[in-house]
Amino acid sequence: MEAGPSNQQDGLWYNCVCAKYNFGCPHLISSTPWYHHLEEATSDEERQRMHNAKSQFHPPANPPTDGRSRGAVGRRRNNVLPTQKSGREIDASQWDSADPESHMPKRGRQQDEFEQPDQSRPDSPPLAAPPPSPPQLPFPPPSPPRLPSANINIFYERRPRPDIDLDELECSAMFQPMSDTLSFVQALKNASTTDPVAKLSDEALDRLRNPPTTPLVIDSHGIRLSISTYLALEHSSQESYERVYRSCKLNFTG
Repeated sequence: MEAGPSNQQDGLWYNCVCAKYNFGCPHLISSTPWYHHLEEATSDEERQRMHNAKSQFHPPANPPTDGRSRGAVGRRRNNVLPTQKSGREIDASQWDSADPESHMPKRGRQQDEFEQPDQSRPDSPPLAAPPPSPPQLPFPPPSPPRLPSANINIFYERRPRPDIDLDELECSAMFQPMSDTLSFVQALKNASTTDPVAKLSDEALDRLRNPPTTPLVIDSHGIRLSISTYLALEHSSQESYERVYRSCKLNFTG
């Protein structure tokens, strides 16, 4: 065991790192308060830390006269280690040196460093210019128009023929207009180009079987007008076409 304060030499000062009075920060106190702080330590770990940090120093030039242990704030101000002395304890003659900023308090120097930008640092590099856009390719020339070709096969959409029993429909017709319509449909169904009753000539049959494929060119304005009028009539017939043709021939030349 270490000797108590009564066995120690008077005038010795110890470095104390107790957690109760100075929150573990080192502060210089005399031997008697140091042993009181050691007894008030709450754990063996704290006592061991105080023993490790303990070191003997000579008493300061102006020791406290009341002999009482000062508070944490007072100890931080007056009982400071030699390595922790502030700028106010520096000899006044040193303030006349060529570089007064070196004697400024550390906190003040740090504040000035934050306020004044470092001129020695190079400016930030300018932003790189965006890469140039790729050159636009010229538009391809338009494709030449397609010429009509006789070998092109055109497939027309054809609906399937409905499966209708015309004989049954004709027997089920109850009204006369419906019976007449179905009779006409039956006549068209049974019609034939080779029927001797139709009396179609060989030239007419050839035109029906091989219609002209070239466009029809009409030079007469009257014929063109009569055809247009004939197609515009609601109830067109061959007789109405002949009448329109004669009327146009009388009123127009050609």
